[in-house]
Amino acid sequence: MKKILAFIACFFLQSCSTFLFYPEKTYVSTPESLQIPFENVDIPTTDDLVLRGWLLKAYSLDDGTETEPKGVIVFLHGNAENISTHINGVLWLALEGYHVLAVDYRGFGHSDGEATLSGAQDDAQAMIDYALKRFPDLSVGVFGQSIGGAVALSAINTFADKDKISAVIIDSAFSSTRRIARDKLSSVWLTWPFQYPISWTVAENNPEKHASELSLPKLFLSAQDDPVVPAYHTQRLFESAAEPKELLVLPNVVCHICSTLDKSVRLKVLDFLEQHQKAPF
Repeated sequence: MKKILAFIACFFLQSCSTFLFYPEKTYVSTPESLQIPFENVDIPTTDDLVLRGWLLKAYSLDDGTETEPKGVIVFLHGNAENISTHINGVLWLALEGYHVLAVDYRGFGHSDGEATLSGAQDDAQAMIDYALKRFPDLSVGVFGQSIGGAVALSAINTFADKDKISAVIIDSAFSSTRRIARDKLSSVWLTWPFQYPISWTVAENNPEKHASELSLPKLFLSAQDDPVVPAYHTQRLFESAAEPKELLVLPNVVCHICSTLDKSVRLKVLDFLEQHQKAPF
């Protein structure tokens, strides 16, 4: 209900540039507390902000040491809290031999600035650019969850060096900010009559359009009964997307950004990444 009321406030105040994001500044945990090897990372943006986060190192639980990385994954997290509450969702990739670049968008965690949709897109491009330049001898993939998946599609499709990205994984993303706004508004009787006028005040980055134009390998993931972003959004993204593309929807699962908790999905992701590794540029 709190988020629905934010929609209403946006409508009457004629400003909906930030309602999509619910950032927190305080870290809940760190890789250090989880005893995972990592490095603090600062990434400058084109508008002179600094994004802050972590580079999780490829790591072996068997002997407790860093391993030679198979590649680098740029992780784009969801719309709430900060990287410290999302990090558990990608630790498994580090344990499977990948460096994971997990950095907060502007306004989140220890990053500078205020959160906006266009700013998050610029930030995603800065993170990808950092990974490509720092690790020129490794394949670089992008893994976006929820709003991070929607941001990934628009950021990558408008990124000058997108052809250097090896693969893109989109988990539980919405197909349109305005469409997901209407989904939420229509679920409450108080806002049902206003779903269309309010939704048109929402910033739009058109992930469905960008998916249709992006020719990089794409893997779309969702839970069939996702209560936050209905699975039909993922289906729309997949159907609109340019080839090559793959889709995996977990049947009879009720959760959001939880697909990779399933072992079979993790194996699919790893196979997808290995299948689409690129030679260094």
